Amino acid sequence: PQNVELVLAENLFPASLPVAERVRHWISFFSFFNSPHIKALESILSQKW
Repeated sequence: PQNVELVLAENLFPASLPVAERVRHWISFFSFFNSPHIKALESILSQKW
């Protein structure tokens, strides 16, 4: 099983994509988030720090 970080980093935003394209993907991806999604992402990211 893959963790969320690997799915986001490797599958959705592979290193082979140019940086500008990865940014466009993130913006598009994030635009679909609603409040519970944002809270979940914040929770995941807070565990990294």
